Parts: sequence; C-alpha cells; structure tokens
Amino acid sequence: MGAFWGQWYSGILQVSEFACPAWLRLVLFALPLLCFAAVGYVLKSYSSHDVQDSVQYMLFYLALAAGWLGVAHPLLALMGISARDDVLERGNSAVLWALCGAYVGVSATFVGGNVGNGPGVEVVFFSSGMATAALFGQWGMVEILATHSPSESTTIVRDLGAGIRLGGYLAAMGLILGWSVAGDWASLEETITDFVFFGWPSLLITAAAVVVESAYRPKLTVTVSHFLLSLGIAVAYGCSALLYITRGGLWR
Repeated sequence: MGAFWGQWYSGILQVSEFACPAWLRLVLFALPLLCFAAVGYVLKSYSSHDVQDSVQYMLFYLALAAGWLGVAHPLLALMGISARDDVLERGNSAVLWALCGAYVGVSATFVGGNVGNGPGVEVVFFSSGMATAALFGQWGMVEILATHSPSESTTIVRDLGAGIRLGGYLAAMGLILGWSVAGDWASLEETITDFVFFGWPSLLITAAAVVVESAYRPKLTVTVSHFLLSLGIAVAYGCSALLYITRGGLWR
C-alpha cells in the first residue's frame, strides 16, 4: 500500500514542471484524498454498526480502502492508463479525466461491499472484489469490442473527448456495481443473486459505450462541439446510474 502511494506522490514531486502543468499536478494530488474522504464518509454513515462505533475498526477499514485504491494503479496500467507516464510526463489531460472516473468507480465498488451489516472483513473482500472485477472486466469488453479503443484514443491520440467519455463510463459503472453488492449480508448465494439482479443494467451502459466508441473517430484537435457532446455523454452515463440506484433505494 505504501509503495503504491509513495510512487504516486513522488511522481507528482519529481517530474519536471515543464512536462506537467501545475493544475494537472494539483488534481492528481487531490484525487486520492477526495476519494479516500468519500469512502470514510460512507464507512462512518452506512457501514456495519460495529465498524461505525469502533475507532479501531474504522482505522482498519480506512487502511483497507487505501490499499484497495492503491491496487488500482497496476490494474489501470494493465488497461493502458498511467498517471505518471501519461499525465505527469506527457501532460495528457485527456487521461486525467479517465483517471478521475476510474478512481470514483473503484471507490464506489469498494464502499458498496462495506455498506450494511456483515460477519467480517471476508465478506467485504468478496463483495467489493466481485464488483471491482466486474468493473474492469466490462471495461475490457469495451476496449475489445469497440471499433476505437477508448484507452488508446485517450493515451495515444490524446483525444480529450474520449477521456471524458471513458471517465464518465467508469464512474457510472462503479456506482451501479457498488450498489449491487451493498446491503446487509445474508449468504453467499443471496449476495451473488443480488449482484446479478441489481448489477445487470451495467451491461446496458457497457453496450452503449461500445456503440459510442465505435461511432467516434479519435480526434487530436478537439472542437467545442466535440467537447460538449462528449461531456454530455459522460453526464448521461452518470445520471443514468444515479437515477437507477436512487429509484431502487440508495442502499436498498
């Protein structure tokens, strides 16, 4: 855990300021802290009662959250996105949008497994792990099935619109999948059933992302209309996810 975050923050300090503007550094500096704060709020408000009432348990699960977000580093690199290589060393702001969405999504899948009462940390690993695996698995489907890979459009072409859409997609997916594993633990079978029953709409957003990324040809020069339309698509992903989970009852 310490190695992951040490690399993250050392990169912010070590990479030349000529390669990466100050505002990109500021966002990268604040991103994990904001995600960590959001996770802490949910743990304090919606986790198991024995966690909410115990400082030791809260610290333990916060440390687990930091480790969970840290493990996202190599997973994102596996998907072709790197904070250090793409944002810090190349000043690619398109990748920053994707990173923000990815960390929101991973945070949501983690806290989903922590919402409600359960017997212990093993159910958190199972529930959150299942949701996080589904997030990266469906992202991989988009990369394979779409005519234009969103990660390549973002990192290689530096298409700002592609980065915005990818960020919106990942955040929306995390919200739905995290919500699908939230709630009191009853049994392994019921958790899997709930995950499938409540999480299947994520496939609709994945299908929409495949269609959108197949229709959009990567653009190095982004026009105002391209930026606004991509932002609108990202917002539509997020609003669809929020509408779905709120209509179903925030934590059921």
